[in-house]
Amino acid sequence: MRAKLLSDINWQLTDPAKQTSSLSCSALQDFQVYMRYLGCSYGYLIFSNLEQCLLVNVYSGATVRPPKLKFTDNRNVYHGALVAPINLSNSCLLFCSRSSIFQWKVGSDFWSEHPLGVECISQIVSFKGEIFAIDLLRRLHRIQLEPQLSLQEVAVV
Repeated sequence: MRAKLLSDINWQLTDPAKQTSSLSCSALQDFQVYMRYLGCSYGYLIFSNLEQCLLVNVYSGATVRPPKLKFTDNRNVYHGALVAPINLSNSCLLFCSRSSIFQWKVGSDFWSEHPLGVECISQIVSFKGEIFAIDLLRRLHRIQLEPQLSLQEVAVV
């Protein structure tokens, strides 16, 4: 997806149980920067450009600004996901590029970079306390965050 001026992005939320009820929101109007949409997790839209990133609460428009990315591969970041609600102590933001996963523990001042070692990740989801990723070849991987980030392929029958 091409980068858009963040102040021009609007979204409309619809409750599937109440199709007639909806909420329209937009990012801060004074946020005049081009950003790409990388995903949505736990009620936050995830945006990034070459070094900045921004989490926007879809209901309130409130923003969280992680520290700037300062890695060689950040220009190819194409997917972002929170692994837990942002207010929990174990929450972190993962960004995927073609060769690395970048990890930001919410509240910390830095990103860590981990070599990917698999095909590009197309989706990251949390399920029953575990984090899973699907790569472009549709293989399933379990992501371990501690003691350091690692991926392990999960056999699918």
